[in-house]
Amino acid sequence: MFKIKTIGHSNYDIEYFVNMLKENNIDTILHLASPKVTNTNSAIGDTLVMLKNIIEVSILNHTRLIYISRSEIY
Repeated sequence: MFKIKTIGHSNYDIEYFVNMLKENNIDTILHLASPKVTNTNSAIGDTLVMLKNIIEVSILNHTRLIYISRSEIY
């Protein structure tokens, strides 16, 4: 059985994310987030910070991370 929990862009704070994983007993993160605009420094910076936080949270909680590198899946 799978439990699905989604979070918005504004909730990629490490402390919030760690608490959410523990409260919901989540053992795998499926990261599908992708910026709508990739040609600005701001968008790329936001993407890198988001990914860094998710990797850090995964390591701290011994959580499996599945990262899809593109929004198109064939």
